Amino acid sequence: KSINNTTYIKSIARCLLILGKHQNVCDIIKESGLKIAQHDWELWTLYGYALLYLGSTLQAKEAFQNALQNTCQVEPFIALAKCQIAEKDYKSAIFVLRRATEISPNDLHLATKLGILLYTTGIVSKGIEKIYEADGQTNTPELALTIAMGTILQEIKQDIDGAFQRYRQSDVFECPILWNNLGICFASKSKYVAAITCLKRAFFLQPLDWRINYNLGLINLKLKQYASSFQFFKNTVAFCTVPNPNLLTLL
Repeated sequence: KSINNTTYIKSIARCLLILGKHQNVCDIIKESGLKIAQHDWELWTLYGYALLYLGSTLQAKEAFQNALQNTCQVEPFIALAKCQIAEKDYKSAIFVLRRATEISPNDLHLATKLGILLYTTGIVSKGIEKIYEADGQTNTPELALTIAMGTILQEIKQDIDGAFQRYRQSDVFECPILWNNLGICFASKSKYVAAITCLKRAFFLQPLDWRINYNLGLINLKLKQYASSFQFFKNTVAFCTVPNPNLLTLL
């Protein structure tokens, strides 16, 4: 194979990305790929991913924007929105994902991402509308859509049984968010043993998630297991990246 073959270069870059050799991806694309085909959107997208993993968010955004100048595929849109979310530029991320849904209106994965972003950034009604719209187009929702629908039923509609039904539709069992939400459902029904079982499963899968630690702390506090509760709240304060002075009052 020739190093001047862009298909070959892209295959190597994808393998290196999987191996976590992000600097090597940047080197091979910059030194070979883009010199051969500077308008290849896939090369720019792979280059952007590598830069993003290296922590160069600004350069990654530029790479994804270059990709978008040469394609109408949704992948660079999603990647660019990911950069903007990392920078907490939610307004720009929403704009980018909305533009992508205009190009690919039947992409359920894209619609779900936009709905979740709207919902979690406070544009609740629009987020719910977009999530319902995506849910109405499929009988076999992906995990993100299942969790989004369950969360709406759980938090907004207060329909715990409906949320249970949604979560049980999932065939992905190694998801900490799913087990966390199931635990909260059981806690809402005062079934604390089942709640702790689910939350500990979530904790096993993602022990550094402050929300899981927080929920375990609350349930243990309810059950008067003060030592365990203190440890989980201590973890919550340590792992929470968002400043929240109210967490300190739990210790």
